Amino acid sequence: MKYFDKIMMNQLHNIEGCTIENINLVEGDINKKIPESLREYLFYFGSKQDIFLEWDLHGYNDMIELNQYFNYWVNMYESKGFDMSNQKKVIPFYNFSDTTLYLVISGSDDPEIFAMDIGDEPIIRKLGDKFSEFIKYVIGKRLKRESW
Repeated sequence: MKYFDKIMMNQLHNIEGCTIENINLVEGDINKKIPESLREYLFYFGSKQDIFLEWDLHGYNDMIELNQYFNYWVNMYESKGFDMSNQKKVIPFYNFSDTTLYLVISGSDDPEIFAMDIGDEPIIRKLGDKFSEFIKYVIGKRLKRESW
């Protein structure tokens, strides 16, 4: 484990990862190289977990649909004249309500993480410098039964 702490993982319940083969299939389907921190996250948490709510789009099983959903909104905003060039080289990994969390493909193994809220115009916020640090923050909040 390079990005996630074994002690923290042992405190989580109902987690199930996915195989490297499944991760590679998603990578091929979305036609984007998945950074190492997200690969590790999917390997340990990608099929089942209690970090994010189960009815939200998340994890290995939802990544292709989530990528299509995110691209739909990026294209729609572009057609309305918004500059969405920074949202072209990203991998969305979680969606709840009208917000999608994504990481930027930058060559980093542990890239920056952003959120895009949809509405009449996109609202984009930076959530952190490293994907793994953000996930550890969310896990820490969940373990304390606090909202993030």
